[in-house]
Amino acid sequence: MSVRLDRLLAHDFGRLERSYDARDTILYALGCGAGAGELPLVCERGLVALPSMATVLCNVSDWLCDPAGLLDGTRALHGSERIELDGPLPASGRVTAAPRIAEVHDKGEGRGAIVVVERDILDAATGARLARVTNRVFFRGDGGIGGTGHPAP
Repeated sequence: MSVRLDRLLAHDFGRLERSYDARDTILYALGCGAGAGELPLVCERGLVALPSMATVLCNVSDWLCDPAGLLDGTRALHGSERIELDGPLPASGRVTAAPRIAEVHDKGEGRGAIVVVERDILDAATGARLARVTNRVFFRGDGGIGGTGHPAP
């Protein structure tokens, strides 16, 4: 393992805590195209959160521009996003997450690397897991850094 890979796997995103309310949930739904025909998504009475809202709770996209220079964020591409829900997302609340780099798939020198970032979204009051969000980012300029040995997606 290279020192760079060790540093990447040990990258500390910190513990994130965010609050959101009915207004945030409604704005998210409207931004996704919900309208008057989907009243549970846009009306405060009986409000329901879209499951995909988990992708924006405690999001850590700014790490791509990390001044530590672990990876070349200027050549990064969003590869995929996966959401595993443990139940319906609350329409409002306070959540925490501690994102981590779970895997690195090295495609080889000059071929890039895929970095997998996972974060469990937890209810801040109870500690219950609400969702797990897994992001895969393709770093086109960062092959040859070594990988975690798991099969590439």
